[in-house]
Amino acid sequence: YFPEAAMFHGHIPLIMGTELDLIVIEGEEPDSRKIWDWLCFEADCLDAMLNRFAPESEVSRVNKAKVMQNSTISQELADLIRIARDYWHRTGGLFDITKGGMEEVSLDEENRISLRGHELDFGGFAKGFLLKELKSELVSSGVQTAISATVPSWR
Repeated sequence: YFPEAAMFHGHIPLIMGTELDLIVIEGEEPDSRKIWDWLCFEADCLDAMLNRFAPESEVSRVNKAKVMQNSTISQELADLIRIARDYWHRTGGLFDITKGGMEEVSLDEENRISLRGHELDFGGFAKGFLLKELKSELVSSGVQTAISATVPSWR
């Protein structure tokens, strides 16, 4: 926190394969830190669930079991797949978390999923989803001015 500018800057060097920065301008320090703590927690949760490179993540486990039919997944992951499927429909298939196989992925109301040989990759979706949730959190907290960005870690 920079009191002379009433500005908070938070930085995570590596989360979801990227760097994450948040700058809150003209915010009180306790409020900015509360939002930052929320963002760190949400980013960690999404990363723990969606990171396909982390062997212990739910997506990694689902991807490893892609040959199995009707694996049951968490409600949170099922909700994100349904949101991603909506984006897939709305973009005419251009946005696809399976790299070309979304039409073959089935997910029923009991959260049983069948990938039919495809894999889930939430890379861009996870980052966009987190930033959309952050915007809602900032607005509901009364923040008027903030900047948030993700930067690929390979730069």
